[in-house]
Amino acid sequence: MKKIAIFTTFFEAESGYSLITVADTQIKMLLSNGYNPMVMVQDNFIEPNNSKSVWKQEIIDLRKVLPSFNLDNGISVNFESRVEAIQKILEDNLQGFDVCITHDIILQQWYKEYNIAMRNYAKKRPDLLWLHWLHSCPTPSNVNE
Repeated sequence: MKKIAIFTTFFEAESGYSLITVADTQIKMLLSNGYNPMVMVQDNFIEPNNSKSVWKQEIIDLRKVLPSFNLDNGISVNFESRVEAIQKILEDNLQGFDVCITHDIILQQWYKEYNIAMRNYAKKRPDLLWLHWLHSCPTPSNVNE
């Protein structure tokens, strides 16, 4: 059976945000079919109070490992060190996994550090299948910047 990871930038799971709902459905689908997905979230992730939520460490392999950076549309002065930190987290957490599902990371401008770290890591792991789930439209370029 394939080992599946889910790479999110979530810091909570109770707001009803549509991305969280889709990831929640994916987790439930995987669990109901015998998979034990590992889910990466931000290090400041707040586990839900809802007793029926799957977003709990006793139900899934929930890893609070991703840094909670203050993200924006520009380039941070710490961009390279942020990319390196995220890439190290991916290296530490995705070893042994066959599939990684991402959520809105590759086209949203404020996730660029995560995007570059993921692409760098993917070069080292050609055996890892990436499934990029896109929920939103890409961030439009601003020609006036």
